Amino acid sequence: MFSPILSESAINTRPMTKLQLPDQIPLFPLSGTLLLPGGNLPLHIFEQRYLDMINDSLQQDRIIGMIQPRMRESYMHEPPICTTGCAGYITHHDDTPDGCKQITLSGLYRFNIVTELDTDHLYRVAKVHYLTPDNTGKASDNNAVGDDKISRLMHSLSAYLPMLDTDINAQQLQGNQSAKMVNKLAMYCPFSAMEKQALLEAANLDARTDMLIDLIERSLLENWHSDESLLN
Repeated sequence: MFSPILSESAINTRPMTKLQLPDQIPLFPLSGTLLLPGGNLPLHIFEQRYLDMINDSLQQDRIIGMIQPRMRESYMHEPPICTTGCAGYITHHDDTPDGCKQITLSGLYRFNIVTELDTDHLYRVAKVHYLTPDNTGKASDNNAVGDDKISRLMHSLSAYLPMLDTDINAQQLQGNQSAKMVNKLAMYCPFSAMEKQALLEAANLDARTDMLIDLIERSLLENWHSDESLLN
């Protein structure tokens, strides 16, 4: 079983700089699935158009753009999609006996869709603009969050993680750099699709941390109210 929060094999892999990334990339719309820079996302590929996409990508630059549909569930062939996603590099791939593929994407840079392109492919392709870490066009140190904020996050996690079906505990995360920890948690925690999209679109790491703390504390409060109602 894959676990995005624990997988470390490609966390520090940056096979391309932003200037080297292609400005036209294939898109993989998938609701409720979040990829962030520095994170690893395991995927099971079974639909033919996306098998074609993976095979084409492996023959080229190995870059896939993860993006969310605007609607949580859509049976449209090409549903409306969000404008912001994250480009990932295929760091691992395996063929399965039933003709499917298991891949792992390593998150590189977030992007905004400039325009979707008409191609002969069954999958979607877009011209994209890559975002710098702080989303302002200026380079910044995006690897640190204030100690007070990290302490608050760790305190919330100590109560939140036991609610999830996982053997991960807050102590396992304390050794991580703050950017790595925040992005892993944003990917792993079972937030709604639109909440995950908001985490992706956060202007910078500090804003993403604030949002993550708010979502976790809100979940704790909802769980407390639920438990209280059962007792009454």
